[in-house]
Amino acid sequence: NDVTIEIKTSEDGLTHALEAEFESVTLSGGKNITVKAADGGNAVVRVQATGIDKPYVTLGSGSLKFEGVTLQGTDGSEGNYSATFASVSGGTLEFTDGTVSGFAGAITASAGNITASGTTFSGNTATNGGAIKAEGATLTLTNCTFSGNEAKATEANTGLGGAIYAKDTQLSVSGGTFDGNTATNGGAIYIENTESEDKNIALNGGEYKQNEATDGGAIYIKGATATIGGNSTFKSNSAKASEGKGGLGGAIYVDNSSAEGKALTVTSGEFTKNSAEQGGAIYFAGSGATAQLVIGEGSETAIQLQPSGAKRRRDICGERHDGGQGGDCFQQQREERHRRRNLPERQPRKRGRLRQPHAQREQRGHGRLQGRHRRGRFVYDHRQRHY
Repeated sequence: NDVTIEIKTSEDGLTHALEAEFESVTLSGGKNITVKAADGGNAVVRVQATGIDKPYVTLGSGSLKFEGVTLQGTDGSEGNYSATFASVSGGTLEFTDGTVSGFAGAITASAGNITASGTTFSGNTATNGGAIKAEGATLTLTNCTFSGNEAKATEANTGLGGAIYAKDTQLSVSGGTFDGNTATNGGAIYIENTESEDKNIALNGGEYKQNEATDGGAIYIKGATATIGGNSTFKSNSAKASEGKGGLGGAIYVDNSSAEGKALTVTSGEFTKNSAEQGGAIYFAGSGATAQLVIGEGSETAIQLQPSGAKRRRDICGERHDGGQGGDCFQQQREERHRRRNLPERQPRKRGRLRQPHAQREQRGHGRLQGRHRRGRFVYDHRQRHY
């Protein structure tokens, strides 16, 4: 039941490319198939578009493993992407140290296990889950890279999860990078749970940067309990409003308003230069007992929130502020930075009447202060519009 297919590199060490043009392959019967590059090299399999609208590979049982293999669909020119590479309804699909690019969604899964380690998913496009769409499956990712994937909205689909769409799915992400992925909701990852039982959602140590969406620049969480830790970093992600809607949660958007007891727990991480109309780092929709946000569990200094480009946000003490530099917590951070740089602390601006009557100062809409002074008061000259 074990089958191994080796793809050899050429004698001069260059990568060997296998041109594969086929319609569909169905794997069942519990067989374990491994496709790998010979001698520990890297092999490229170019899967050409054939105009079909069904996956190239369908896995129902057993296992299909790719080791050191690059799977290339078409480049997407003129919208001509290859179909979905693999559809999984059972068994295990595994990728190790390879690349999957140029497909209309690299993987879709309704059950089974998807495992990837040291693998790059780039340039894949679908309506939901640009690279991976999982509903009711188990998804385990270790040190993988997701870059330039996109979930495109259509009349029937919103465009959820630029890299990953995970609904009612066990999701574990350890390390790796999510860079430049786009969607309507969840630029990098969209997570939703519609079942009463919590799924294990754990995101540890990943780097999320320059992802973009209307809501949830990097991650969108709906009705799910999730944990973010392992010093995960969120940098320069953005939530941009479209047609006057959205722009919420530059890094993370959480909507547990209709899911009682669901919580987002952030144990350690760094949020830097994320931007949104509301919630530069995290936008939290929900109140009371139906929604919870736990920050820095077990460590008072676990979370680092740096000023983001939100017009309205919560500071690290949980207070909400309209614009400006935030509340006392941000003032304390600012004073600490000045102390470390040996700069004088910022003094509050003194307000009151002018104490230097001869000062030359522009006054918007009223000409200039000319220094004309009589008995300690300024005199306004109506003819010259001057004081």
